[in-house]
Order: sequence, then structure tokens, then C-alpha cells
Amino acid sequence: MGPWNILGDLIVGLHRTKKLQEWGRLVASTGVTAFVAFWGAWGTAIPALHAQGQPPSACLVLGFGVACFVMAVMVAALWKRSPLTKGIPLVLPTRVAEEAAGAAPAAGGLEYDPNAKR
Repeated sequence: MGPWNILGDLIVGLHRTKKLQEWGRLVASTGVTAFVAFWGAWGTAIPALHAQGQPPSACLVLGFGVACFVMAVMVAALWKRSPLTKGIPLVLPTRVAEEAAGAAPAAGGLEYDPNAKR
């Protein structure tokens, strides 16, 4: 059996079990969520910071940092809630992990989530 037959069998098997569609939906959902969260957070952070009297360059940089944090929280929340990612470990900064789980933020550090408790 050649490599193309093996690849074809793998794709057909993934298609029949609907795993390919589920992973595609997860990737699309994560991509759209990251895009909307990033640009939405950056777009709202810049005028909010400018209204507080920050210079425009500081608004762009600080807004970028806020947008990165919001995007990380949103993507981590999707990752943790998806049944496809069960058992795939995830290492996050503690603050991102707590925000994604809906808990109150605590001190900094890293959190290892084996993502198997569901």
C-alpha cells in the first residue's frame, strides 16, 4: 500500500467519523473569535486610553497589549470547553487561565491544565 492510499484512507476515515468537520469548526471558531476579540479589544482600548489623556503612541501600544490578553483569554476558553481538546495539555499564564475559567485573577505564574477533567 502506497503513501497516497494511506493518506486517502486517513482522510476518508476522518470524514466518516465527522472528526475532520469538528476540527474544522474548532479551527474556524478559534480563528474568528481571535480576530473579533483582538480587533474589538484594540479598537475599544485606544479611544478609552486616549480619553484618559494618554499620548497616541502609548494608546496604540497599550491597546495592543490589552487586545493580545483578551484574545488569549477567549481562545483559551474555547480550547478548554471543546470536547476535541480533552486530554491535550495546555500551559497558560495563571491570569489567562483564571479569566478563561471565569475565576477571579490571583497572583502571576503559570498554570498547567491537563484538560482531562470533564
